[in-house]
Amino acid sequence: SSDNRRRFVDWALFHVEPDFYPHWRRFNRALKQRNALLKTQPSANELAPWDIEFAEAGEVVNQYRKSYLTQLFPYFSELAHTFLPESEQAEMQFICGWREELALQDALRINLERDRAAGFCTIGPHRADWKTRMNQQMLAEHFSRGQAKLLALAAMMAQAQHFHAQTKIWPVLCFDDLASELDQRHLNGVLTQLSGTAAQI
Repeated sequence: SSDNRRRFVDWALFHVEPDFYPHWRRFNRALKQRNALLKTQPSANELAPWDIEFAEAGEVVNQYRKSYLTQLFPYFSELAHTFLPESEQAEMQFICGWREELALQDALRINLERDRAAGFCTIGPHRADWKTRMNQQMLAEHFSRGQAKLLALAAMMAQAQHFHAQTKIWPVLCFDDLASELDQRHLNGVLTQLSGTAAQI
């Protein structure tokens, strides 16, 4: 789910970017306050202070996430090719949660009536997501369960490798029912990769 994919990115940022957490907390506080206010059908003037707070903190959170996925991509691409050698190079697509060509504050202003009608904030970093593509096809729409699992494993291992590169510490890697959905050839590729790391597994 998109919640889990955001959590995947934020977990890494909490551990490798000490300045991320205060911005994340500031954004989530602004989101909570803005949502509470939207339930009262506020005027644009009433929303303005929270729009500013939401947009300022949200832009920073968005930039951290985008930067992290850019750093993660080389690790992910290499692992995805290792786990799925029969496929073309994998891609990562970041979706910021609003129209990317707009500043967040401008997007909030344009979206005001929709937010008021909904009674909550319908755009912003809390709607961010990231997806993987291979062979120009979106993961959820075209991939088998085995391929989806291999890409998820590639993302998790990429995160572990990036974490080690930044901190010189390997996280502990925990797996449950690793073999499910995988044929023997692909499982062997995963096990070979895992056995080559210095992480506790």
